[in-house]
Amino acid sequence: MKRTTIGFKCFVIILAIISVQLLLGGCFSDELLSELTRYYNFPSADNSTSDQNLETSKANNPNGLITIENVVKLSLAEAMRKLESQGFNNISTNVESSQNNEVIVLEQSPKAGSEVSKDTQIELICDIAFNLYIDVKSDDNWILSTYDMDIFIDDEKVGTVSNGAELYINLLLEKGNHTLLVCKSGDNSLKSTATISLNNDMTFSCSVSHGSDSVKIYSDKTLQNVLWSKMKVPDITGILLSDAKTKLKNAGFSNIKENPSGIWSEKEWVVISQIPQVNNTIDIHDEVTIECKSVEDYYSEKYTGKCLNETKEIGIPGVTENYKKTEDGTDISSIIKNISEERTALWKVDKTEYKNSKITVYLTYLGTEEERNLESVFPKENAKKAIVVAMTNNFCPDVFTDDGNYYDPQKFHGISYSGVYKFTIKSQGDWSYAGEKTWKVSEMHLYLKFHDLEVKINCTVTLDGDKYLLDDVKYVSASPNYIDSNDPSKTSTTVLTREHNPQLTLDSSLVIGTGGKNEAGEREKKEVKDRQFEEWVGSQFSIWDGSNKELTSLIKKSLHDEKSYKHDKTIYYTIKTDEELAYYQKLLASSGYTYTLKLYDMIVVCNFTAKNLYNATVKAQAIGVASFSTKTTVLLGIN
Repeated sequence: MKRTTIGFKCFVIILAIISVQLLLGGCFSDELLSELTRYYNFPSADNSTSDQNLETSKANNPNGLITIENVVKLSLAEAMRKLESQGFNNISTNVESSQNNEVIVLEQSPKAGSEVSKDTQIELICDIAFNLYIDVKSDDNWILSTYDMDIFIDDEKVGTVSNGAELYINLLLEKGNHTLLVCKSGDNSLKSTATISLNNDMTFSCSVSHGSDSVKIYSDKTLQNVLWSKMKVPDITGILLSDAKTKLKNAGFSNIKENPSGIWSEKEWVVISQIPQVNNTIDIHDEVTIECKSVEDYYSEKYTGKCLNETKEIGIPGVTENYKKTEDGTDISSIIKNISEERTALWKVDKTEYKNSKITVYLTYLGTEEERNLESVFPKENAKKAIVVAMTNNFCPDVFTDDGNYYDPQKFHGISYSGVYKFTIKSQGDWSYAGEKTWKVSEMHLYLKFHDLEVKINCTVTLDGDKYLLDDVKYVSASPNYIDSNDPSKTSTTVLTREHNPQLTLDSSLVIGTGGKNEAGEREKKEVKDRQFEEWVGSQFSIWDGSNKELTSLIKKSLHDEKSYKHDKTIYYTIKTDEELAYYQKLLASSGYTYTLKLYDMIVVCNFTAKNLYNATVKAQAIGVASFSTKTTVLLGIN
């Protein structure tokens, strides 16, 4: 990008811009003026460096923040263990440590979800807590109204009792009144409530009748002791250790032992077996032993070597699964989560990785017999290249006829094109057989760095002799942050047909790298034209004061007093690349100009003084465009 200052004050950078009544064109935007007059540190059209530095700064932040977990309604002992396992070491409470097993956390500060450093003081507000044992027995309706019922304490769901079943729940609650609500599962319009006054460890038992139009609590009793001491052990296998402990405690069991012992991060371990076995009846004070395995090892053993359809029933509740291709690490989560049950059998698990309650599953696509046969005659890789070439030419501004109204196939770029409008593959999408020589792709993601633009495309690609044909083309374009947002204000959807879009019919030479513009020849031609352009540029300025001859003439004709014109300094900017063309076009548009720039145009900025209508001498600035191709100069405006 060339920048040259000509005139007597070659090293003066700051341009005085004073509004005068002699201007004829539109006013310049602040952005245009500041960019065109910044000489020594002329901005680049690519802002990726600053963005990269910002991300690097974030990644290297030495004061890493921790997201506080929710400990409200936990016992103080459990809350302390949970916070300490996160790394927090400055925890205060309003109770003595000797009371840890008798109090419950009512409030925490900072609140759950806050991001703070490990040294931040965390304050826990606690109160006396008691065990509440709840025994809810549902009437057994044989034919009608056999629905389940949800159990709530103080608007928080604590369990579900099935028709004709009995549910036992153990809760640790603060002293005071609590509301028990029983309602039809998923429909709280049919409900019944009872108030429980908790001032000691106690038991609340009741029966519940339920019909088509009502739910009713009856035979309710509150006892200041434990009514029952034997319980059935619930099934806790296949769930996170943290969830398993909660489930056992809610059922009344408190003597829980895990193996291996001393586990801190309970969300990174899964229960693989339990003693006693599920539904065995034991005293609630008896020991329940939980055998655990790390989530990473669990997934590795259960998933590796299997196809996805075989892993459907062995996932862990609470663990988010993401999917990537083994071959290149491409994220295919959106594809996997939307494919049919039949196609899950075509994806094989190679390995798994676990981090922050998320499991990443790496997959290899096995393909159908039809797809393997298609691959042998029409490699999928060539179909991908065809899409890249088609979309590159679809967005490239230099593939049109001279009047700019039609595509010119003779100007199409091939796969070897390396200019700023070359798309790269960000995510390969989901490919499937669509005919003897046709591939179908869904949600293939392409990225255009120059405009920070992402495209999500669906289409078919057919090999027809020496032609590649793209049909059923539909793509969404947006910035990468919004490409999957489905927000019409942030995205644009386009449908293309081959009938009106010649860029969708490609010679095979464009796709396999032997056709398109001859890049070496094009470079040689450009070098010749660059030299001719530089010679022309040199001829456009006065050897005495550096002014542009044509622009000076146009300026004088627009003045109130031509003779008062006095040249100060002229700066010019040449446009020889696609990057420069797009950059300067954007600057002009930001100032309200509709003038269309072309390659080998030259923007000329002239500072001068002249007299206005009031005969006062003022400073002014003019901007014009000189065209190498037409050998003409246009005055855009005076400010």
